[in-house]
Parts: sequence; structure tokens; C-alpha cells
Amino acid sequence: MHQFSFEPLCNEELVLLVGAKHPLASRKRMRMVELHRREMILPSSRYTTRRMIDEAFAAAGATPIVRAESDSITAMLGMVRQSHLATIVSRHAVQGDSGFKIIALESPTPMRTPGLVRLKGAPVDPAQATLASIIREVTTAADFQPLQRNR
Repeated sequence: MHQFSFEPLCNEELVLLVGAKHPLASRKRMRMVELHRREMILPSSRYTTRRMIDEAFAAAGATPIVRAESDSITAMLGMVRQSHLATIVSRHAVQGDSGFKIIALESPTPMRTPGLVRLKGAPVDPAQATLASIIREVTTAADFQPLQRNR
């Protein structure tokens, strides 16, 4: 059986996303507990991000009404734009003024850490090292939360 290692690349804050005319659109921040019984579209439960979202809801003692699940962020954004539903996505899923309102989540603030997975003990491929470097540069420029690196 193979063992894998994980190289974290950045930390990414997840936020509440609603349409510009949604009743919550005037909010700047929202506690997870305030999403109890709110209608939402969320990523499919087969994704780690969804499990993280579910854990944040559980920690807050909140249960959303999940009206739809999707494997596609593009589909989720389309449904949010054209309905009364809200979703939770990366702060960077929406660029510019696109008819959405981004609301920071707290208590707890859902975070995820994207990274690279490789076989443990395998030599680092130069292409992988270059890709990791590029991703770190892009995420730093895009204002992702930097990782505390142990060196």
C-alpha cells in the first residue's frame, strides 16, 4: 500500500456568497449559526470542501436547508445569481463586480488548505517544484492567506 505526503500551498478562506438582491446582501459578516435553516446550494458531499463546511455548521450548531448540491462552482454561481439561494465558496471563486455579494463567515471561519499530493519518499519532480512555486506566487499576489512555513 502506498503512503502519500501532502505539501500545503496556501490557506484559503471560505465565504458566504449571495446574489446582489438577496436579503443578506447588506451584511458584511455573518456567524455560521445565523445560517441555521437558510436555503443553500452547496458542493457535493463527496468533496472534502463540503465536509469542511458541514463540520463548520456542526461546530456552530447550525443546520442549513440544502436545496441543491453541485459538482461545479460555475453551476453553483449561476444558481445563486438567479435565485434566493446562498452558497459557501472560496473568496476567490468570484472576481470583480459580478452581481454577487461576498459575506465573511465567522464562529468558525471555514478555511481550507490546497496543496500537492505525492508518493512519500519519491523524488520531487522538477515540474512539480516549478508548479508549486508558481501556485505560491499566484496565491500570494491574489491575497490568499500565507502559510507559516517551517524551515
